[in-house]
Amino acid sequence: MPGDDNSGVFVGFPDTGANTDQTSISQGEEIQIDPTDNPAQTTGAIYLEQAADAAARDAALKPAGQWNAYEIIVRNDRIVVYLNGVKINEWLDDDPNVDLATGHIGLQMHGAGDDVFFRNVRVKALEQSVDEDGTIGGTVPATLSLAVDTPSSLGTFAPSVDRTYEATTTAHVTSTAGDAALSVSPQPAYLANGTYTLSEPLQVALSKAAWTGPVSGDAVAITFRQHIGATQALRTGSYSKTLTFTLSTTNP
Repeated sequence: MPGDDNSGVFVGFPDTGANTDQTSISQGEEIQIDPTDNPAQTTGAIYLEQAADAAARDAALKPAGQWNAYEIIVRNDRIVVYLNGVKINEWLDDDPNVDLATGHIGLQMHGAGDDVFFRNVRVKALEQSVDEDGTIGGTVPATLSLAVDTPSSLGTFAPSVDRTYEATTTAHVTSTAGDAALSVSPQPAYLANGTYTLSEPLQVALSKAAWTGPVSGDAVAITFRQHIGATQALRTGSYSKTLTFTLSTTNP
């Protein structure tokens, strides 16, 4: 019937001269071309060894009169068959008479009346590779690092003047922990000049005080504000307070 012609691609057979057409069968493997034979002898089958994936083959196979593309990969004792880009068979050859690694390749002329045509026949050497896993890495030491720049001065406090004085500085935070928190103590903090202490506490504001993962050199703006009322008695000299900034973690 039209389109039901028989052919195939032989692989792995030796050149035995005039009878090579027979040794290609007995000492090689055939990837069959025949759309309507029994499963082990139809297109995509390793002839009489293993049928193709019928569903995949039937979905990929083009009708009679159209060109189909075979890609046949032979590596050592394994044959993998693709039809029009779809994998339809994979066979591991166990025949001791067949040497797929060194044998020949042949196109079958089955007999009179079998009209099968070939074009763009190409042979390509397989790329060879060997994989070996190797692990390389490094370690990160547990680190909590905090550096605070010298703050600018609150300036000169003017007696009998109601005013808020302001100064700023920057903290630099580095942490390898899963979280981190920045705090300042004591709270409240009062500026003092000897035994004279301002009646209102120093206000300290952080632009950021918490991190949910590692951080490197993150800059935190720190703002100091001191309100002094007009009735606040001021003693000659300098008012100051030592503050402690603490970077901590609950997930080192």
